[in-house]
Amino acid sequence: MTKQEKAIRSTGWRTDFLMGFPDGLLVILFSTQLLCDKGLSVQDFYYIHFIIIAAVTVLLMTTAFFANRGNADHDGGLLSPEEAQKLKKLNIADHMITQIGEEMASDQKKWEEMLEKEAVKEVHYHAPSAFRSALFTGIFFILGSALPLLPFFMNENFEEAAKASLTISMLSLLVFAYLKARMTKQRPIPMAIRYVLVGGAIILGVYIMSVAWALR
Repeated sequence: MTKQEKAIRSTGWRTDFLMGFPDGLLVILFSTQLLCDKGLSVQDFYYIHFIIIAAVTVLLMTTAFFANRGNADHDGGLLSPEEAQKLKKLNIADHMITQIGEEMASDQKKWEEMLEKEAVKEVHYHAPSAFRSALFTGIFFILGSALPLLPFFMNENFEEAAKASLTISMLSLLVFAYLKARMTKQRPIPMAIRYVLVGGAIILGVYIMSVAWALR
């Protein structure tokens, strides 16, 4: 890079934990509950989940790295003259282009005010910090994904393992919600309700997909 770029970045392992852990838990909760009754062999079930964990971990780490890397364009929320010219070439009326520019400027102002209110700081890009954030995000994702998968390693009766996995996952979501509320200084009960609803939505989605699979 020709100059130091600034962006909103991970503030340490807590940020990486809040990003990686719940994603791992919820992704594998969904896949285990969806595939446990599909007649897969034990080995195939394990292989599929190892592939899912590996693929999503790489994707999440890449996303975390580039999120920390940032972008030199700090006016990206505004309509540039070049972009306005492109809109004109699409035969968009001048008053519409002006309105688009005003709305983008309004959104940019609200975003900057929110950052100032929350005391969010922009910091210079630092490659080791970006790699560290990506690594820890991946580690926390793997830790989260291990919780719903663990009962299937301990019990090859997938019906029983699925029940244990669901119980462990929902309890883990409640613990995570409490920890997140403490870390972010929010109320724990609304946070817990939010994550229970997310877990419930995943189970509902699994049920709908399973019914559709059975009726195919």
